[in-house]
Amino acid sequence: MTSPSPSPSRENTEADNPASRSSLALAVRDAVITTVVAGIGGSLWPGVNTVVASLPGGWLVPALAIGLALTLLLRQPRIAPLWQKVAGPLTSAGDLVRDLLPTGGRTERARSRLRRALPLVAIGYVAVVAGAVAGLLLPWAGGRAVAWLGPCDPARELQVITAPENTHALRTAVARFLREREGGRCPEHRISVGPAPSMEEMIDGFQRDWRRGDVRGDNEPFVRLLGPRPAAWIPSSTGEAEYVRNRVNTAEVTLTRGLSVDRDRLVVGMLGTVADGVAVELGEPQPGGYPLGDLVEVARGTRELLLSYPQPGLSSAGLIALSEFAGLDMSADTAASIAFDDDVSAMLCRLKDPATPDREKIAMVVPSHSLHDYNSRSLVDEGCPGAVPYGGQALHEFASPDLSALDYPFVTVDWRAEPRPAADRRVLGDLMRWLAANGLFHSPVPQGQAQVSDDAALHRARERLDNVLPEVTLTLMLDGSESMSVPPSVLALKTREALPFMRRTLIPDDRVALGAFSVAGGGLRVTEPGGQAGRDELHRLTLSFDRLPHGSDARVSDMLGRLSPAIDPPGASVAVLTDGGLFNDETADDAIAKALGSAGRVHGLYILVLGDGSCGNRFPPGGPQARGPKAGGAEAGGPQAAGAQAGGKPIVCAEAGQDVESALTRMVATIRGWTR
Repeated sequence: MTSPSPSPSRENTEADNPASRSSLALAVRDAVITTVVAGIGGSLWPGVNTVVASLPGGWLVPALAIGLALTLLLRQPRIAPLWQKVAGPLTSAGDLVRDLLPTGGRTERARSRLRRALPLVAIGYVAVVAGAVAGLLLPWAGGRAVAWLGPCDPARELQVITAPENTHALRTAVARFLREREGGRCPEHRISVGPAPSMEEMIDGFQRDWRRGDVRGDNEPFVRLLGPRPAAWIPSSTGEAEYVRNRVNTAEVTLTRGLSVDRDRLVVGMLGTVADGVAVELGEPQPGGYPLGDLVEVARGTRELLLSYPQPGLSSAGLIALSEFAGLDMSADTAASIAFDDDVSAMLCRLKDPATPDREKIAMVVPSHSLHDYNSRSLVDEGCPGAVPYGGQALHEFASPDLSALDYPFVTVDWRAEPRPAADRRVLGDLMRWLAANGLFHSPVPQGQAQVSDDAALHRARERLDNVLPEVTLTLMLDGSESMSVPPSVLALKTREALPFMRRTLIPDDRVALGAFSVAGGGLRVTEPGGQAGRDELHRLTLSFDRLPHGSDARVSDMLGRLSPAIDPPGASVAVLTDGGLFNDETADDAIAKALGSAGRVHGLYILVLGDGSCGNRFPPGGPQARGPKAGGAEAGGPQAAGAQAGGKPIVCAEAGQDVESALTRMVATIRGWTR
């Protein structure tokens, strides 16, 4: 998925454009003015105020100076006519005084001088009064200028978290709230918005004072947090809020549910190229949409569409969708519907990619506002480049009164280890009420009641998920070459830290083992996996990292031959975690595939290349074939994965880059697809 690259001549074109030069000049002017004003407010004014305050009479001296300056200014020929209207009445008063004086040459001269002096006296009087007023106002105005334009005291930082598909709307709303609240003044608070982790990770984080759950956390000289401790959380539903709150020790953290800040509903979205046919078969919708059974029957049955939603273990929207659709599915169909995507935005972003296989066969279950985001703006904030879709590439919405309404409650988080000041409580309360009054998404909201209103529905959905998904038995084999452990990448360390996050995508019956392989002492050394770990025992795998040997690159093909007899039970899959350097030692491009075909106890091979490494062209796209975003097949690794078959066994190579946690999640989802 690539975005259009700019034209090479764009910079020259803009430079030659008068409008561009004008915009540049305005930008430079604004920057200079801002710098000068900030300098005056930040450093010049305090010095001036200190000097003036030390003078005899204080601000009286500059007041008289201002009055004298105004007097001289008002006597200038260009300004003098402005005072003729003021001088006119004074001239009449001068004539009256002249008539009262005795006559005589000397007296006449005095009369004339008085008549000419009265306007100047008036001007001087006005100037002195203006100077005195300025002298009184300048200290106050200068102090206000410093408060408005000068350096601000550090603002208190508050973090609000929500599901990734809601962050764009929440950031926009929070920015508007702060502008209206502060009015350009020095802010007392800064409110940042971040994506919330999965519900299970959040429960674990609340229990551990928001510390990461890796095994090294308690033995390090610094605290490893999941991120800034949230001051508030906006879940997608009341049921989600209650699910988490009922599983958290209130002695560590208190979650207080407040007002709902908006309403939405899950809908089914499909590209316009196929939506017309579905709409014709369904006929006219009833109030609130189509019955869910009819919608599923047409979409899955006659149209053979895949109703897809994000991984329920990672996305609350995916879990809510599972609670709605699982009763309408066959078990295998439910497993196929679960995409490997972590959240709604990632799933929509992949649909937006024209290279996604069978896009016309995908129907996505998403919140209504996310569908409108997809159609109305480019999802750049979600890391999804490309233009706004139009025509047949836009998503058509199918609503159903049987799909859950979402109510987005505002949950305040109070930490025992970090008591919340009263000022923080006030601003959080103000934000909650502002959001409730102004809304969050500003998109058409279907009517209906929230069906996932307590944690019981989500608990049943989690149990159903564990029952319908096929179990995974996986052997992780770590590339033990020194290049995996040397700075600056230290990929082995990143892998160790990422392993506990596999928990969010595992079910209770899944089993994972860890081994390593390298060349040491002139020959291949394979550390066979020890005991298998379940979802809640992944910390044992991280402990075994210290006991894994190191050496130089070893061939994957040789490792498979040595490892296969030790695979237990037969039919487990193998995943190789490497930086890609070991590919250079293979004798032929198809050596790994041939070795996999000969490894009788190995069901499939997933090679995950970390860091800057590449799969190259060793694994051309091929079988096994899968439709759309299923949790399986060559496509499940995304655009940076290539798949093939070796002796009827699946083989995939995927490039993880630096995001090891997400890559491991996709890996498990792909391997789960092989076993169903």
